[in-house]
Amino acid sequence: MILKNLTRFQVFFALAILLKLLIAALFPVIGDEAYYFYWGFHPGGGYYDHSPMIGWWESFFSYFSVSRFWLRLPNLLVEGLVSFSIYEWLAQSIDRERARLIAILFFISPFPFLAIVIAPDVPLVLFTFLSAFLFYQATTEEKSGTARLKFLFSGILWGAAFLSKYFAVLVLPAYLAYFIFRKFKLQSYLAIPVFILGALPFVFRHLYWNYTHCWANFVFNLVSRQKAYDGPLWQILLLLIVYLLIHSTPVLWRDLFRSAKSRSHLQLFSFLMWSVPMSLFGLTALAGKGQGLHWYLSYTPFFFIWVGLSLDMNVLRTRVRQMLAMTLSLAMLAVVLLSAPEKILGFYFKNHAPLSFEVAFHGHGWIEQFLPSIIGADALVTDGYTESSTLEYELKDYAQTHPELHVPPIGVWGDGSRFGRVFDWTFDFSALEGRRIVFISKGLLDTPRWKAYFSEMLPVEMHFGANGARYYVTTGVGFRATNYLKEVTRIAVDLYYPPILASVCPLRD
Repeated sequence: MILKNLTRFQVFFALAILLKLLIAALFPVIGDEAYYFYWGFHPGGGYYDHSPMIGWWESFFSYFSVSRFWLRLPNLLVEGLVSFSIYEWLAQSIDRERARLIAILFFISPFPFLAIVIAPDVPLVLFTFLSAFLFYQATTEEKSGTARLKFLFSGILWGAAFLSKYFAVLVLPAYLAYFIFRKFKLQSYLAIPVFILGALPFVFRHLYWNYTHCWANFVFNLVSRQKAYDGPLWQILLLLIVYLLIHSTPVLWRDLFRSAKSRSHLQLFSFLMWSVPMSLFGLTALAGKGQGLHWYLSYTPFFFIWVGLSLDMNVLRTRVRQMLAMTLSLAMLAVVLLSAPEKILGFYFKNHAPLSFEVAFHGHGWIEQFLPSIIGADALVTDGYTESSTLEYELKDYAQTHPELHVPPIGVWGDGSRFGRVFDWTFDFSALEGRRIVFISKGLLDTPRWKAYFSEMLPVEMHFGANGARYYVTTGVGFRATNYLKEVTRIAVDLYYPPILASVCPLRD
């Protein structure tokens, strides 16, 4: 009886959600997502690359299970929470049907809907949106005491966004611009110190961690990363346009140009919350700095609010139906691709990340091939942070069904990656003095170079992966940690932690 009462839209909407959940369960753990899972397995006050929030979230979830679907659950929940919050926010000032359609339009927009992997942008989306929600409400609140309380909590939520990713800073100019455009009275600006008061504890907490960890986040984001070459300017600008269109879809832009130019404070606020950060990203692109597709995700909800408030109701209804059809089609395509990942996706991953490909796409079978070689090892290492992160995740996942397996510490061996690595803080080579370390590599290890750091290097074992590629297991016995730390780790420290920070950098001890 219930099924008979469902509309076609409701059936397709439910099907899209089921496909989304299926994709989250099927998609392999590979690349930076494995790295963020690694953060969760090693909770700390901060991490080398970014603020710590996603690591804290994943630490909580990994306490119960390391299932890929379970660890991705925060992402699935955040999109739903933001969509519900859009409806609750808009329903206070516009009719409920339009509020519902705008919330659905964001929820089923292709990129947020299909972006099921974990990244620091996930908590950033939630806390940025909730901060903006309270900020706007505070500016419309007639009671000064209630307004200040909302500004305080908006600042607290912004602080949580800052502990998610530095991109939270980009909404502050949008907040200020809204104040200016609204021409608030002088006493309204007195609420700004209240906002700052809410945010400061989070900022100070982050600054303190960086102070005690060689200013790692700042060195990475403001020094090391800025030296990187991201490609020719034309390519960076082209990708910026492509990424913006992926987030916003060309059809909605056409509708915006044709729509009636109605104005409201809510439209102005949502437009500023999207356009100001996008303009700042545009300036960095003009400066030759590359963009990431996921970078714009925390501002996308405001784009859909702005669009939804601008469109005619009939057009809005039509676009919601069309968006659902497009997203449902893409979800079906994704499921087809994931039904035979090696045949369809394997060509790319085999050539760009062969070791991670083997670990992620062949999981338990690949691990069982290596188990006899790694049982009893005091530590496992690879030469890359992605490979080590993926390996740790798959071993922990395997151990859930094989509790007798002891997963040894997993680190990164060698001089360092392009920017440095969080493993400098989470993996302790000094504790491995005289121990047995196993190397897993996609090519032959440079044994002549590394044998100086062991009393003995055992014969190299060669294995073949499911795709025919060769992989190697090399075991070093009697590790000379003191020599390694002085001669090899020192190279990475000198590259990625400027000497000026020596007085506050324990890695230089």
